[in-house]
Amino acid sequence: MANLGYIQVTRRCNQCCQFCSNPEREVDLDLDAGRAQVDALADAGYHGVIFTGGEPTLSEQLPALLAHACHRGLPPRIVTNGQRLGAEEGLLERLLDAGLAHVHLSLYSHRPGVVAELTGVPESLDRAYAAMERLGAHAGRVAVDVNTVINAHNADHLDEHVAAVIERFGFVRHFVFNNLDPVMNRVADHPGTIPALWQFELSLHRACRLLH
Repeated sequence: MANLGYIQVTRRCNQCCQFCSNPEREVDLDLDAGRAQVDALADAGYHGVIFTGGEPTLSEQLPALLAHACHRGLPPRIVTNGQRLGAEEGLLERLLDAGLAHVHLSLYSHRPGVVAELTGVPESLDRAYAAMERLGAHAGRVAVDVNTVINAHNADHLDEHVAAVIERFGFVRHFVFNNLDPVMNRVADHPGTIPALWQFELSLHRACRLLH
């Protein structure tokens, strides 16, 4: 298993997910500090680096940090909600040219209403799918995973969500299912997002069987 480091480039975000565990603050990682963190990971023998947020594509320093990670021999990844990648022409290409090798796209459902409620952005699913279309056009340059947070709003249809993704975006080869932290940040204000095991165990089993 690859030994990957994490660097948080910003806590700003263009969504307001009900289960977010990372409080926002208006402070971004500056370029010198970001390069120093990349250097520390490289010197420690890490195999790659994942740039996170908040939403990392909101950081103006992201392309330079991706390039520096490549320079230090660390294949760079990002965890993104895909909103800017889907809405802004040319952004993905700039990141790819800087060395972006792997995208972990956060996507919670194939149902527009569910995604809109969870993220606070009515167009969230359309933009995420648009990002996936653009990523698919560069499937030979970048790997794409889908990250899904299990919650009470998607617990009954995780398998349908997976089926929708693999039918439309056949280049996606890996899914990550995360549980939420019931005591962190916004979850405490939205206890209705916390699922019981019985709510998702069957659909998660079906999703994993389908993926296998």
